[in-house]
Amino acid sequence: MPLEPGPAAHEALQQWGVQVREISTTPLGTMNETFIVTTDTGPVVLRRHRQRDRPTILREHEIIAHTAAGGVPTPPAIRTPDGRVVVESDGRFYSLFAHADGAQIARGTLRAEHARAMGVTLGQLHDVLADYPPQRCPQPTPPRPGPAEGAVRALVELLEIVESWPEPGEQEEWAADRLRSRIDWIEAHAGQLDRPPEPASVQPTHGDYQEANLFFDGDSTVTAVIDWDKAEPADPARELVRAMALAFGLDPALCVAFLAGYRSRRALPMAALDAAAAVYSHDRLHDTWLYDAIYRRRDDRPRAFLQPGAFHPFTDRWAAVRPALAAGAARLR
Repeated sequence: MPLEPGPAAHEALQQWGVQVREISTTPLGTMNETFIVTTDTGPVVLRRHRQRDRPTILREHEIIAHTAAGGVPTPPAIRTPDGRVVVESDGRFYSLFAHADGAQIARGTLRAEHARAMGVTLGQLHDVLADYPPQRCPQPTPPRPGPAEGAVRALVELLEIVESWPEPGEQEEWAADRLRSRIDWIEAHAGQLDRPPEPASVQPTHGDYQEANLFFDGDSTVTAVIDWDKAEPADPARELVRAMALAFGLDPALCVAFLAGYRSRRALPMAALDAAAAVYSHDRLHDTWLYDAIYRRRDDRPRAFLQPGAFHPFTDRWAAVRPALAAGAARLR
């Protein structure tokens, strides 16, 4: 179902006194309810927050203001005539932002220059957030996943939903195969999974650093970092590992360039990355977000992330790309 702004969004815009010519959805991204608003004075961006809690949204605005003050390129919020950055309309909260400079780059078309620029900006971002109070993040520190038994139970419940899905298609076959193979893998390795690895360090992070939340000027500069609602205290090295997995699909050339860019701003030894990869792999075993969204909440927007093939633990994929990362680090010494 296409995302629509609806009358509530128009009513929210009236609180800013915006003269609307047109409202359209953003071309990239799958989850955030974000609209491009064309006005007489240029485009602005309306955000309909997923959060239903005003204090949490205000914490998002605080961390945006902090990172912008530290030099991280982040589009500023636009205040209403009476000074508010968050308004309410029909039970939902809205914010209005300046339109980001630059252009977004679709996943799969990123080049090494983009990856290096992403690393440079992430290093800057982590430096700026290093002294930010963790308790002021929009999201609290994520709980560590529990024993393997709980993961299997949750996956079995989801598998039953997928297998009984009305009018199943090819994607339901993919989902069922991936869930079954993940269940089988966890059961075969359950004794190794009862004690999750602990993160090496914790500080505020962006929480969703990937290409869909970035804008670029040409190849070599990130001009905007957006969507801060998932900012959380976490291991900064884990944020790198997650970006390598999501944005680059662990492509060696892109990952090497990304890490080199990051290290041009901030030191990060391979041991810290290896530890973060172990944490990320364990977290992924328990992660059911994709299937919960599609098959419990009946949200079809994330279906683009369903892929064929059996489950393989992230540690296997990390082992394949690690030699390239280590060699790249050695060349920089």
